[in-house]
Amino acid sequence: MNLSRNNILTIVLVLVLLATAYIWYAYLSGNSSGSAVGTAGGANVIGTQSNEFLGLLNVLKGIKMDTAFFDDTLFKNLKDATTLEDLGAPGQAGRPNPFQPLR
Repeated sequence: MNLSRNNILTIVLVLVLLATAYIWYAYLSGNSSGSAVGTAGGANVIGTQSNEFLGLLNVLKGIKMDTAFFDDTLFKNLKDATTLEDLGAPGQAGRPNPFQPLR
């Protein structure tokens, strides 16, 4: 197999670029993103996040709401004020020019 000087340089350059890309991806981007799942440090990050989530979930479980106001007659007599009848005729909602100053 007869390789010319240009072919050898091209192969060496490609290998160097691949090695550089591997080192950059494996070491530099893995440490800065904090999402390395396959490493022990990544498992620690996931464990910490799940512990925080479980702690917040326990706080939410402890919240008690008084729902007696749903049974109150004042609440039951409330009317919805956002019906389509309040908007006027269909297709005439709003002003013709909303950027015009009010008089």
